[in-house]
Amino acid sequence: MSQKTIDSKNLTIEKIFEDFYIIPNYQREYIWKEKQVLELLNDVYSEFPASSNIESDEYFLGSIVICPSSDDTDNVYQVIDGQQRLTTSYIFFCAIKNYITKLPEHQKFDAIKKLIFSEYTNAQGQDQSRYRINPQYPDSKNILEEFAKDEINIEGIENQKNNKTESTINLISAYQTIEDFIKDKFKDNEIQIKRFYAHFIKKVKLVRVETTDINHALRVFETINNRGVGLDSMDLLKNLLFKQVEKEDFSKISNSWKEIKNELDSVKEKPMDFLRYFILTQYDVERDNVQTKEYQWLLENKTTCKYEEKPFEFVEELLKAAKAYKLLVERKNPADNSDNPHLANIKYLSPNLKQHLYMLLAARDLPMETFTQLCLHIENFIFIYSFPNNSISELEKIFINWGQEIRKIVKSKDKEEQLSNLKVFIDNNLGARKENLKKSFEKKFNEASQLDFNSRGTNKKPTSNANKKTKYILAKIYQYVQLIAYRDNDEYKNFTTFTQSSIEIEHILPQDLNSEPVRTFDKPDEIESYIYKLGNLALIEQPLNASIQNSSFKVKKGAYQQSNLLLTQCISKKPTIGSNTAINRAVEDLISFHEWNSQAIDKRQEMLTALALKIWYEEVSFGKNDG
Repeated sequence: MSQKTIDSKNLTIEKIFEDFYIIPNYQREYIWKEKQVLELLNDVYSEFPASSNIESDEYFLGSIVICPSSDDTDNVYQVIDGQQRLTTSYIFFCAIKNYITKLPEHQKFDAIKKLIFSEYTNAQGQDQSRYRINPQYPDSKNILEEFAKDEINIEGIENQKNNKTESTINLISAYQTIEDFIKDKFKDNEIQIKRFYAHFIKKVKLVRVETTDINHALRVFETINNRGVGLDSMDLLKNLLFKQVEKEDFSKISNSWKEIKNELDSVKEKPMDFLRYFILTQYDVERDNVQTKEYQWLLENKTTCKYEEKPFEFVEELLKAAKAYKLLVERKNPADNSDNPHLANIKYLSPNLKQHLYMLLAARDLPMETFTQLCLHIENFIFIYSFPNNSISELEKIFINWGQEIRKIVKSKDKEEQLSNLKVFIDNNLGARKENLKKSFEKKFNEASQLDFNSRGTNKKPTSNANKKTKYILAKIYQYVQLIAYRDNDEYKNFTTFTQSSIEIEHILPQDLNSEPVRTFDKPDEIESYIYKLGNLALIEQPLNASIQNSSFKVKKGAYQQSNLLLTQCISKKPTIGSNTAINRAVEDLISFHEWNSQAIDKRQEMLTALALKIWYEEVSFGKNDG
């Protein structure tokens, strides 16, 4: 067995680019954004001397890990770590070359081309051409070759952005960032541009760590990153999986990994977040054992995860979870990609809330109707738990524990047993917790005001978030009443019908403290609290709302009658159509008012509370459409 050696050299960029580098297709692609490119340029520029008579300091760019290429061609290496730095340097050469070439009456500048493109002699003694950087993913390779051309059309490349991957978009952005930097710092000063280029290749240094083969390189890469130099748990996990398979199988892992990354990139989700969700829903593990140390947990639990003995199956499971995770983030059902109204409602109610995904990722293989009904229970639980403005920090632990229970239920192949166990789980967990909160919820709802939904410390006027939560509550109640009357109406089945901008929150007692209804209110000392009580709020179509503004209740009653929303119509008068009709049943428990004072607001709030208990505490039978 040959000895594994490490050759570490501190080299200038100029020396680094005397060799050729292949970026394997199993590597992550180019991810540097404008921020990282500018940081590099500004750091190098900060050491750039104002005059050629001044000796400048060196700048350390970091390290790269390489190993000999698979065909053992001299001076050709595979890049295991450091492709972001190498690729950015390569783009820098291309941008400098092309910028100077476009300057009027520019001087000859051919030496730079040797850092971009050169010739070498192959094993058969033949001269062949090769780019210094050679990515194995074709789209990025094509972009880099475009950059190297003497007659580059960056605008043409830019126009193709919509058809490019995130990696190629980043490459184009890096080129433009470098070009803009040169223009900003040096304008048309060819001498200074060349001085800066010379400073870059002679004073910027990298530590190049060369190993004897790819497996050794992967171990070195892992060691470097475990000591704080580099990448996140997902990158280290990919590296770990490559170590489990033969070199000829790298492409299988790489292709699946690219799919995982594309799924997460498409919804702008961090791979680290997804990995944590995957571990905590896939295995029986405590949150505190995984949080911020996902990779360490995987290393210590290889028997549980089976990635050593079954790496391809492990990656396949990870990919399936990533696809489901993406759909959940998009508020869709994993079973058929259809829109999930309850996930959309949760997003509307609390845009930044994600903790429920622990439970839903574990439930991803449930039949679509069952999954949708589970989401309804979760939506209702989240609302009750957080009402009116409670902290939701404990929800993560709750949903992680529930997710692990759900996973065991979903594993059952017997659908009847699965449904039965799921119903028991719902009753014993979400149902039981809701029941414990019922009296408190009823009391809080009966006293609730828009101002209760403000962030703590802001209680003068409702904030935009408070208005949004208020609209969610009213929309749920209004939708409930409309669907009793018009059960088959598809428009009313759509929650956005009630939250769209053309439907507005109406303050029956106006917000304007100088308006006549406010000045004659029966409890002047409590006027502001009554204005924002839920009992004083309604939904109404925008044109009608604009027509009544700060009008008296007598005037407003006429506008309410013109509304298509039954709950608003009934403020002034209940509609009566025949006997025992759906509309009559919908409005039988609603209350109309002849005048608008504190007693009316309190009474209407009690009515809304009774409706709220029906809506958020209704029973849903699994296996049936929830309508």
